Order: sequence, then C-alpha cells, then structure tokens
Amino acid sequence: MAFGLSLGKKSRTDSNDAESSKKMKSDKSIKARSPKTTLPKKVLRTTFWIIASIIVVQGCVATMRGERVIQQINNYGVTTSSLVDDKVRGFATDFATEYFTWNYENLTDHSKRMSRFTSGALDPNAGLKTADIKGSSKVLSAEVYSSQNIKETLTEVTILIRREFTLAPPAAGKPVDPSLKPETSKVYMVVPVSQSDNGLLIQSYPRFVGDQLKGDAVKREDTLKPVSEEPKVKMAKDLAEGFLRAWYEGNTNQLKYFYLQPDAVPLKISPSAFALDKVEQVEIAKVMSAQEKEDTYQLKIQVSVKNVNGESFTNVWTIQATEKDVKMYVSTLEHDAVSKQPQPANPAPPSQNATSSEANTITEAK
Repeated sequence: MAFGLSLGKKSRTDSNDAESSKKMKSDKSIKARSPKTTLPKKVLRTTFWIIASIIVVQGCVATMRGERVIQQINNYGVTTSSLVDDKVRGFATDFATEYFTWNYENLTDHSKRMSRFTSGALDPNAGLKTADIKGSSKVLSAEVYSSQNIKETLTEVTILIRREFTLAPPAAGKPVDPSLKPETSKVYMVVPVSQSDNGLLIQSYPRFVGDQLKGDAVKREDTLKPVSEEPKVKMAKDLAEGFLRAWYEGNTNQLKYFYLQPDAVPLKISPSAFALDKVEQVEIAKVMSAQEKEDTYQLKIQVSVKNVNGESFTNVWTIQATEKDVKMYVSTLEHDAVSKQPQPANPAPPSQNATSSEANTITEAK
C-alpha cells in the first residue's frame, strides 16, 4: 500500500515536472519586442497643423484687407537694345559704317560693299546718290543708339555715326588747297534689318532722324488693302511733301497743319542735318480694321534728301494718315512715337511716326 502511494506520488511529481518543462520551453520560444516608435506620425501631424494654421491666418488677413486693385502697365512696341540680338545690332553697325565710307575716285567700291548687305530691291548704293558725290567720306565711329523690334522679322536699329568728309577733290594738276580741311559731322540713321531664313539683310532704305525723344508705339496687326486711285495718291503726296519738309526743318508751327489732332503736335523738334529734296514715290494701303471709325491709310513714302554738302540720299517713311474733307492728315491712332514733352539735355532719337516696312504695292507719285 505504501509502495502504491509512493508510486502514485512519484508519478504525479513526474507529470508536474513534465508540464513545468513544457512551460519553460514555451517561454524560451517567445522573444521580447521593443514598442513601436510614433515619431514619424508626430512629425507628420505637426507639419499638417502648421500648414493648416498658415492657410487660416492668410485667409483671415485677406478677408480683413479686402480686394486689392493691381495696376498693369503695358508698353507696346518699345524694345530696349538688350532684347535685340547682338548680331542684328552688329549687322546694322557694319552697314552704317560701309554706307558712309566712299571716295570720289572709286565710287564703284561703295556699291560692291553695299551688295553684302542689301537685297535686289534697292539701288546698288542703297540710296546714296553717287552722281552728287564730289568728295570723300570716312567713318570715325559708329555705335548703336537704340533698337526696336517692329515685328518678328524686322528690327530697326538707330546708329549714331560720326564721320569726316571732304567737300571737293583738288583740281587736276593743281596742289591741294590747304584751306579745304576735312570736316566732321554727326548723323543718326535708322537701319531696318530684316531677318530671313538664310540670315540678315537690308531690303528697305534707311532714314535719318534728329535728336528727338523716343515715344511709345502701339503695335497692332491690321489688314491692309492697297489703294491706287489718283485722287488718293495726290492727297498722300501733298501730305508727305508738306509734313516731311516741316519735319526735317524742325518747324512745329507748320506741322500743326498736317496733324488731325492739335494735341498730337510735338512741342519741339530739332532740325535735321538733311532737307527734303523731293517725294519720289508713294504707296497707299487702307487700314481695314473694326477699330478705325474713319478712313485711315498707311502711307509708305520714298523721298530724296540732301545735306549742306550737296550729298543726296533716299529715305523711306511709313506713317498713318486719316482722310477728312478731301484731305489727308497725320493721325495719332498708331505708330505715333513723337514725344509731346520738352526734351532733356541729352535726348534720344525717335522711332518717329514712321517705321520701315515692306511694300504691298508701289504707286508712282505723279
């Protein structure tokens, strides 16, 4: 009996030991894990609330401030020289230098040099009347004064030229007259540079301007309808001759008779070093635009000008004109870049109420 109880007790002890061993083995298989970090979530929540707070604050400030009116000022048609390609300015400068360089003994050389710049639409000397040349000319300096993009394929570059010239050569077989010393002069020339697929070229005559303020011009794309009626041509020629003669002379008292609006007449214009010789041809196109309430025309005028040395040049002007009472007047609707304010001590030359442009049709002014 005692042996049985002892055996039973031993059996229970062994059973308890087995269960304890299983528990110990089971506990060893469980690895301790560290608690998950919540730092990224905290950073994300903090960032969200900061951004939300900024938005709320800005909204409250905007509500308290009310509506703001922002004034927008647009300057159309005016381009500083820094926005014009360097090669365009360089091309215009080279052209101006070669243009004002000639010798009475070899004027053929001038036309050869001009052919490097001009198209076949111009005469060989690009407007220089070689029949009137009796001396020589050389450029002392040529620099870009201003530049303006007229349209995508046309840029006008104003070049300031300082040159030295002689009025007449010595007589054959006689010594040089010591009293005939070389003289110097300063000229502002607007060079119209066209950009083709193959490169740069001059396909319109240059023009000369005085020391004027450069104004703002509003560029607008209009449809132009060529006009060839003789009465219109006569009116355009009368306007061109009177207006440009007064312009070259710097006569503002005469200019007021050619403007449609009296307040558009410039207060002051410096006389040009050139005088109008004659109007050679006129091209007329009617501006077909819903914005124009009156008969408005674009006039392309080719004129011959002379300086005090008797040297002749061709200039081309393009102006806007309005017909009223069987007469044409210079309008202020477009391309009127004439300043209405007094000039400063060192003014800039204007891109005047004229811009160089390609011709649609050419009508001879009779």
